[in-house]
Amino acid sequence: MLYGFCIFYKNTDVVNSINKIENLKNESVQTTVPEGYIGIYNEEDFANIAKDLSGNYILMVDMTDKTYTIIGSSTKTFTGILDGNYHTISNLNISMSTQYVGLFGYINSGTVKKLTLENETVKGGSAQDTYIGGLVGYNQSGTTWF
Repeated sequence: MLYGFCIFYKNTDVVNSINKIENLKNESVQTTVPEGYIGIYNEEDFANIAKDLSGNYILMVDMTDKTYTIIGSSTKTFTGILDGNYHTISNLNISMSTQYVGLFGYINSGTVKKLTLENETVKGGSAQDTYIGGLVGYNQSGTTWF
């Protein structure tokens, strides 16, 4: 299972991130939507993230075998928060011919946390500068993952 991903530059960063992940596993799933967040209960709610890329969202259910639209592009980057709330997105299947391919196409200074991706297939376009990832195609500076 993937609890998020990070690019590490120092051994101490790896240890600190592993400790952070272990601590997060000990927290519990939120059963109510916290103030200032929008609850994601289905595929339509998830797609609506694209309407407010700077919003705060929390996943309230596991999602399996759903159709996903890529969230964010180079001109409309995701800068908000997605709290996965210890839920899982399973059987993610994205095949697009765009430049930035992933559940999130392009994130800049956003936060994705407490989210598991399982059994994912992501395929990108044929352009020379295509960026592909399961969670995010392109991660610009200031983005937080845990």
